[in-house]
Amino acid sequence: MALGFVAAFVASYYGIAALQAGEPARSLATPFDAALPFVPEAVYVYASTYLGAFLPLWTVPELRSFRRVALAYLISLGFCAACFVAWPVSAATLRPDLIATPDAGFTLWAVGLLYRWDPPLNLFPSLHLALATCAAQASQRAQPRLAVPVWSWVAAVAVAACLTKQHFVVDLVVGIAVGWIAFRLAVGSANLRTRSTETGLTKLVPLVALYIGTVGLFVATWALSHE
Repeated sequence: MALGFVAAFVASYYGIAALQAGEPARSLATPFDAALPFVPEAVYVYASTYLGAFLPLWTVPELRSFRRVALAYLISLGFCAACFVAWPVSAATLRPDLIATPDAGFTLWAVGLLYRWDPPLNLFPSLHLALATCAAQASQRAQPRLAVPVWSWVAAVAVAACLTKQHFVVDLVVGIAVGWIAFRLAVGSANLRTRSTETGLTKLVPLVALYIGTVGLFVATWALSHE
């Protein structure tokens, strides 16, 4: 199911971006967006969504419960994809120009890589925040002790999305609402509690270790390319 969702995500997200490349797109910039600084270091938090979206694989191990969560993900993806097609929004004027600073260090290189991998389209609503919100709700429902860390992570990702100039504030607010509603529609009040004897925080160790290892791999790639 997880691999199937990844395939659906890649096909829809990048497919829509390819079809809309060069087409007119809106800007949802507000004075608040302009007032927020560009903080390259926030990329480390924002990039965590690519693995953080898989939290339910660790926190919701029971198949029947996981299917409900998977449906919430699909609802979020379907709604966001429809919005991307019907109401394209671009971050082209939001992102800073990093082409002139390719050798300024790993952090700026990582931001530039993110910009190349993630097209400046498909912004509204933020699918990253929608999926993070689904993951947080599922993890909290299955493992109540995870409530504080997972919701702190969602808040940090929202801030990082603004500071890396990946999203407008409106994108994030609506993205969180989409994830919240999708989870309620798919899961409702169902009990996702597991019978595992592991403590809540123990569930996060493998995913955190995987993220640290992934960052290390990118650091090594950058170092080799700059020798």
